[in-house]
Amino acid sequence: FFKADVSGEEAVQSMIDAVVDRFGRLDIVVNNAGCGSQHCGVEADTPPGERWAIFRGANLDSNYFVTSLAIPHLIKNSCGAVVNISSTSGYHGNWGLYGVAKTGVEGMTRSFAAELAPYGIRVNAISPGPVKSEIWGGEDPIESCKITIPLGRIGEADEVATAFHFLASNAASFITGANLPVD
Repeated sequence: FFKADVSGEEAVQSMIDAVVDRFGRLDIVVNNAGCGSQHCGVEADTPPGERWAIFRGANLDSNYFVTSLAIPHLIKNSCGAVVNISSTSGYHGNWGLYGVAKTGVEGMTRSFAAELAPYGIRVNAISPGPVKSEIWGGEDPIESCKITIPLGRIGEADEVATAFHFLASNAASFITGANLPVD
């Protein structure tokens, strides 16, 4: 486990270096950082530029820095997979700037997929819907999210992990630039 503020380029470079130093190579990248307004200190009176910087940094810049700085290591191996975590909020527009930033993750996924395909590196995204976790506190998210959940229940973390595992594995060797909804 390597802890880093992945919204900053220097911290990401240090993290990538530490991973390669410890394991000798880098084969799979997972971009799973992010925050919604309820959990990253954004209040109604937060100035627009500061609000956007918080959402962009945690949800979009982090993907760009981690992927960009991992590219030389992935190219060196002539293979690899990048899996970005987006969100179904981009489809529904129900989480404001969080959804905007996650929609940016999907565009970035397609761009990196096109750029890295000649090197045998696949880049895909997963867009989970609401998933059971401590992020909800004691709140039951099913009522506030019911309209956006086709199956009528919130997901389990292992259901998202299964989708990630598939996209990172050789079973998805001919899939790149895709965004898989897990909702």
